[in-house]
Amino acid sequence: MGIQTKLERRIEALRIRVEALGRLAEAAPQDVQGTLLEAREELAAALVEFQAESTEGDAPGAHPAQVSQRLIAAETQRALEGLHTATAALLSTLDLDELLGRILDAAQRAIPVAEKGMLHLVAPDSGKLQTSAVLGYTAAPVKINTHEAISEYIVQAVRKRKSLIIRDTEISAPSLEDGRLMDDHPIRSTIIAPLILGDSVLGVLSLNASTPEAFHEADLKLLESFAATTSAAIQNARLHAKVQKLAITDPLTGLYNRRGFFELGRREIERVRRFGHPLSAIMVDIDQFKAINDTYGHQTGDQVLRALADRLNHNIRGVDILGRYGGDEFSILLPETDLETAKAIARRLRQGIADNPISTDDGLLSITISLGIAIANEEMPNLEALLNLSDAAMYAAKQGGRDRVVVGETSSDQ
Repeated sequence: MGIQTKLERRIEALRIRVEALGRLAEAAPQDVQGTLLEAREELAAALVEFQAESTEGDAPGAHPAQVSQRLIAAETQRALEGLHTATAALLSTLDLDELLGRILDAAQRAIPVAEKGMLHLVAPDSGKLQTSAVLGYTAAPVKINTHEAISEYIVQAVRKRKSLIIRDTEISAPSLEDGRLMDDHPIRSTIIAPLILGDSVLGVLSLNASTPEAFHEADLKLLESFAATTSAAIQNARLHAKVQKLAITDPLTGLYNRRGFFELGRREIERVRRFGHPLSAIMVDIDQFKAINDTYGHQTGDQVLRALADRLNHNIRGVDILGRYGGDEFSILLPETDLETAKAIARRLRQGIADNPISTDDGLLSITISLGIAIANEEMPNLEALLNLSDAAMYAAKQGGRDRVVVGETSSDQ
């Protein structure tokens, strides 16, 4: 291939990158569109300069090969810098789920030959590789581990910490049945870049196409630059999520603290007011908990609190919201639950605690709980009003002899 032809291909590649940045800007949130458009304009200016400089190869005394190498190096650097600037702006969100979706969408727009994409993250707790986001597939993301053959070359990129370009999966990865990867769609070529931050591999980003030889080395370089930017963004989002979780979690029981409970609970009360969906609240309090602390000490008291929190958590649904309201008091919200069902749940919780002593360092301790129930309605002004009703019912249960369930302000049920 002649030098001039190579230059023409490089110019075309740069032009495609300018267009890719334009597409990124169109899809980006408003707050980052300006930065993306600036990056596009800078790259477009570089394209004009590159086209002008490419004519130097025709000047007397100019060595075509040297001019070609210099221009190609300059073009590549400008393209990578432009993409880095664009992705840094695009990935400004700290919401992890939103971030992962933006990553795949932006990568595909920057490398438009890609038809599909996948983003795998290494789970911090297990070290296993999980499919965290997909683009272009109709099947939902599925969790995979590092030993499944379907992710053979994805895992290879993570283990070797090295980017890969698979020009034809039927030749390069014969262990993949019919070259298919998820959703029964044929994948014939792919580029893969590990997400590396310092000494850690956070995951891997891959783009796929249904035709062989769809990707070139320039595409891989772009994906590598993209991965370098996204790695820091993913880590920031993870740290933000961890801090947010700590802020709404009770350190003793692992349940939602008062703040976390109210954040979720206000959404449920809004659903009641807007759509009339049933919502019940149960307030739970340990009977004579002060006597436990006075007799056995606060360490044993903490063991009782943790055990009660665990039992309550294991006897409600996943959609229910359980929190430590304060001290020895716990609050439960039961979405889509009417009064009769809430009463049955409260009775079951009360009976289960009374019949099963709690194991502590001081031996088995028998405890009882008092429970108050309230049900929301469309006229209820806020979550606080619902919880105040259930709290008043709980205190009525205590005044009525403890170890019982009270509904509303008048009715009680042993």
